[in-house]
Amino acid sequence: MVTFHRPADTKILQAPIAITANNETNEIVAASTLNIIRVVSLFFICDGVVDVRFEDGSGGASTIMGVMSFGPNGGIVLPENLNGWFETITVNTTLNMEVTNGTNPVISGTLKYQLIDPNIT
Repeated sequence: MVTFHRPADTKILQAPIAITANNETNEIVAASTLNIIRVVSLFFICDGVVDVRFEDGSGGASTIMGVMSFGPNGGIVLPENLNGWFETITVNTTLNMEVTNGTNPVISGTLKYQLIDPNIT
């Protein structure tokens, strides 16, 4: 079970998604020393067949979700949800997008997130 932390009045930040090759460690959001990363909205489009999943830390240290498979011109839109769609599991880890099973795919989009202190409820 995932516990979402909901402190009030937390700034929403934005990060681009711009991936041009298979790579198991595409850093989308850098680590924040005392915070977890909560994704509040997301969209991206893939130019070809590709598998994608989000991870907490590099090299699949902790998977946040299962693999999502997309066909040519496939993508996903998660509208703004201040309760969060998903978040990293531990503080001081990056939010990564693992991309596999494609032939040098191009993935473009953006992600909005908040930096959350997990000790505040």
